[in-house]
Amino acid sequence: MVSPDLVRDVIRKVRTGKLSCWEGSLTLATPCACGIFNPHRSEELLKELIPLYTVTRW
Repeated sequence: MVSPDLVRDVIRKVRTGKLSCWEGSLTLATPCACGIFNPHRSEELLKELIPLYTVTRW
């Protein structure tokens, strides 16, 4: 399970250009102990979600 706060943080970093979608996906995969996290799918989901969020802080 991935923390929603971690997802928000990664989205902010991708929106501001500090991370690419692939790097953000790998960041989201690091807390997964079981290894079932799919970084390719999460990269696709990040690309879909990025335009929907606005960065108001940082």
